[in-house]
Amino acid sequence: MMLNARCIQLVKLLLRSSLYLTADKLAQSLNVSKRTIYYDIQKTNEWLRHKGVKPIQYARGLGFRLDDEVKQEITTKWNTLQPARHYTYQSWERKAWIGLWILTRVHPLYLSDFLDKLQVSRSTLLNDIKELKEDWQSFQLQLSFHRKKGYFVSGREIQKRKLMIFYVHQLLVAMDDQHFAAELSAECQWPIFDWIRQFESAFSIRYTGEVIQTLPIYLALFQRRWARGKFVQMDEQEKEVLRSMREYQIADHLVRQIENVSQISIPDDEVCYLTTHLLSFRVADDKQIDQNDDISTLRRIIRHMVDDFQTYACVQFKRREELEKNLLVHMKPAYYRLKYGFHLYKCTLKS
Repeated sequence: MMLNARCIQLVKLLLRSSLYLTADKLAQSLNVSKRTIYYDIQKTNEWLRHKGVKPIQYARGLGFRLDDEVKQEITTKWNTLQPARHYTYQSWERKAWIGLWILTRVHPLYLSDFLDKLQVSRSTLLNDIKELKEDWQSFQLQLSFHRKKGYFVSGREIQKRKLMIFYVHQLLVAMDDQHFAAELSAECQWPIFDWIRQFESAFSIRYTGEVIQTLPIYLALFQRRWARGKFVQMDEQEKEVLRSMREYQIADHLVRQIENVSQISIPDDEVCYLTTHLLSFRVADDKQIDQNDDISTLRRIIRHMVDDFQTYACVQFKRREELEKNLLVHMKPAYYRLKYGFHLYKCTLKS
């Protein structure tokens, strides 16, 4: 456990003072609000207890102080009082994290929470939040603030899920290691990988590594929404179509497994919603593609594509049937991502 730079400055002020320091005095010295001071005091006390040191003393009407014994202990352990190395986020990364924190919050979130996590100036953070409000309009969502509720988002649940998925893919593209995925899916301790392998064997399908990486993250985020009773509502006609698909059976098995370990009752709308994601996932092999209106349309488009290519390129494919099957396997998830409005972020990052 490490203290951030602001908490270290707070400790230094208390170490130098032989008198009690009020919250107002500390806030003025550190150029933050009184709320932030109380938050930092709480974090610092957690650190002190973790180090086996008595917490900061508080006296009503006087303020905060460290007694001489505690000062001596802290001084001897000063080499551990170093701010953790901090990654400097770009603006779009900060907004993605803020968005995910708000959408998956389990308690009220205030500006001080974001300041502590991101270590940027107040004006920078306020500008990020202003831009978020504008960005979220394209998702038909509204970012608001309430003194007791903190920051919260208003709008349809299915639009909130789309925004969550958008941010997940933004951040996955930005990270060059597995730390991000591990952090987001830390709360999801379910054996997702084992479940997926069981479903692949039973339903003659093999998903790519993308599914193994992203599905636990999706479920970890969805679980936070489910725990608060936040469920999507799907169109009845669309649900009828989805229930006829093999991916619905996979989603249903997966949801029943989750219900058994989480003790959360998950409605059928969520099974259908998870089905739309399974349809949008890339597969490495699919020996049993369902026959429905969507697939028939895709097959027809692919036939026209191959016909046109052969005509204009003056070539003849010897294994045309195999080619069309492979094209269908690759085009199917892209089609469903477009159909269900999953805005997956793609970019080329500079090295």
